[in-house]
Amino acid sequence: MKTRLKVLGAGVLAIALTGCVTQSREYWHNFESNKIVSEVGENDAALVFFRDNSGSETAAVNININGEYLTSLQQNGFSQVTTCAMPQRIGAFVTGTDNEYLRKENQGSFYKLPNGEVSYFRVTVGEDGQAVVTPVEAETALAEINTRKFQTNTLPRVEKKNTCVDRTQPRTYTLDASALFHFDKSGANNVLPKGQREIQEVARDIREYPVRIRAIEVIGHTDPQGSAAYNQRLSADRAQTVGNMLVQLGVPANLIQTRGLGESQPVVNGCAEQHKGNREALNACNQPNRRVEIKLYAQQ
Repeated sequence: MKTRLKVLGAGVLAIALTGCVTQSREYWHNFESNKIVSEVGENDAALVFFRDNSGSETAAVNININGEYLTSLQQNGFSQVTTCAMPQRIGAFVTGTDNEYLRKENQGSFYKLPNGEVSYFRVTVGEDGQAVVTPVEAETALAEINTRKFQTNTLPRVEKKNTCVDRTQPRTYTLDASALFHFDKSGANNVLPKGQREIQEVARDIREYPVRIRAIEVIGHTDPQGSAAYNQRLSADRAQTVGNMLVQLGVPANLIQTRGLGESQPVVNGCAEQHKGNREALNACNQPNRRVEIKLYAQQ
């Protein structure tokens, strides 16, 4: 394992000796002279990310593939990874700007990767402080990478097997209704801030889905508390609200069908029997049952 070194400025020494409050500058030295590996196997794709000198020299840019951490690129560093030659979702954010990991888990753009080839991506930091990933032709990329060094500071968590998912298969997003709506509510005005963010992220994912979508189902579910008729109506109204919000966020309305299934398809059974007289425990047990599912069906 490589040792990660921190070289701290003289300000740290001043704090230790005099007790003065002085902000230190932090520099990381985590590079090696590795070269690009150009040989790529059949059904594989190689991805090379290289960062220019934009942004802060002390703030790294985290690169993720399908929400899995790959590396933290410093200025003038590069990294390489091998995936299956299938569409992958690539995201990037500057360290410290995604403390809730929302972008890591749900954001990024899909890229179709050519079989048996190396794809190059330049990483920059804009004036707004946000990281940007841009595909670059091989000749241009290699000329720039020639002056850069391989980044070795962290352990990647991207597993190749997780990049081999067939994205032409149906995909389902399950949203916790308790995080989507105020209690017992279903209107757009009653969507919680966290729910709004989750719906925005799903809409973006749908817009950038790498294959053609033929249908989207939005299905509401409730727990078994209350009457069956009321739960049916509540689940249908919540599904309709989520469907309308997806349309407002750019998802084609002609693809969306909404319906409510009420309490008919619980994920967890027996909560009432297990938690008699304990309303808090009952609500916690039933939480997985209160949900809105968004199912994507892709063209074959």
